[in-house]
Amino acid sequence: MTRPSGPLLTARALRKHYRSGSSAASPALDDVSLAIERGEFVTIMGPSGCGKTTLLNCLSGLDAPDSGTVVLDGSALTALTERERSEIRLRRIGFVFQHPTFLPSLSLLDNIVLPGVLAAMPRRDALARAHRLASVTGIDELADRSVSQLSGGQLQRAAICRALINDPVILFGDEPTGALNQAAAAEVLALLSETHRAGATLVLVTHDVRVAARSERVLVMRDGSVVSEQRLGALPEGALGPSEMNEREERLSGWLLGAGV
Repeated sequence: MTRPSGPLLTARALRKHYRSGSSAASPALDDVSLAIERGEFVTIMGPSGCGKTTLLNCLSGLDAPDSGTVVLDGSALTALTERERSEIRLRRIGFVFQHPTFLPSLSLLDNIVLPGVLAAMPRRDALARAHRLASVTGIDELADRSVSQLSGGQLQRAAICRALINDPVILFGDEPTGALNQAAAAEVLALLSETHRAGATLVLVTHDVRVAARSERVLVMRDGSVVSEQRLGALPEGALGPSEMNEREERLSGWLLGAGV
């Protein structure tokens, strides 16, 4: 697939500090600059507390940096009001979190449809799109169930459907497989990989080498800064066999060890 030229997302000199009590503010982000290309799959790794989630929140408009700029597809998020950022998050950005939340009073399908309705998509169109996404992700038969009846893996697949309902320009994920057992994590990882192959731009925070090995580029953070990166390249059109995938994971593990992760 040929990608449009130019980055989809750019960040320049991001800084963010959090103050704890009377102590001096500690830097959660310290002069972070990066660019994400259209259609790229990027993972962010590093030790706990290094600033991964803070960076993700600033890149996605969930939070604002103290200084620096974030530009998404021509829109300077850091120049917008919170209300304007909220509108962009709804219509143009998808999110998948480690522990997705759903409205328990709604069915699975209605939870998936909700962001589309909030974005003024005609309900008929939102329902049709939700059914297509649920079918692709293998949860269409669960559409009328309460979310309380679903497993963690099923809920995470539903969260991906919900994230894609408004056809976002970019999908952010914070440890999307972190709370799942190995089998469910593999299913969700395969779904995310398929989403990328279909043309989506993905930026995921993860501790899992198996997730990172399926990305094209790995960024490593430490003490609020991006300190190194590894370009893995795109996976081939056909899925790698187990031995080839294991080899890719082992190569990445070796590099991460050398990078101090």
